[in-house]
Amino acid sequence: MLGKGLTLVGQTLRGIGAALRSRAKVVWGVTAAVAVFNLAAPVAILSIARRPFDFFTFNPWLSRLPEYLRSDEPLAKKLSFLSNMAIAWVSADNKVEGIDWGFIIDVPTLARIVVTSLIFGTYFALWSYRRRQGEACGVGAKAARPAPAR
Repeated sequence: MLGKGLTLVGQTLRGIGAALRSRAKVVWGVTAAVAVFNLAAPVAILSIARRPFDFFTFNPWLSRLPEYLRSDEPLAKKLSFLSNMAIAWVSADNKVEGIDWGFIIDVPTLARIVVTSLIFGTYFALWSYRRRQGEACGVGAKAARPAPAR
């Protein structure tokens, strides 16, 4: 029973690998589009709904990052620092009360965006691969067909 389950899992992973290899452009295209959307949408929405942004910067400390990574600091301290490091930020000033809104891109946010984008890219590549396989075999997906013209 366990052997059959492992065989099925292996077969599934090989099929997913074949689909991803044959649709690499779809994977990377959708991944890039979702990542750009996840980075740009919060700034665009806040700029429209609240106030346009007037400040953007990368962390000026990033230029010293390679030097820090080569330093004699303990690895645990380096990982702790890197896991919470801000990479860039955008904000809008409220001339009266200080900052009106801000959006910070830190390492956890960037990791979440990359993983989410890869999941979307993988899904669309698998969908595209399966749809093409179905068309080649003469078995179309009813839900994917266009609506009839009236």
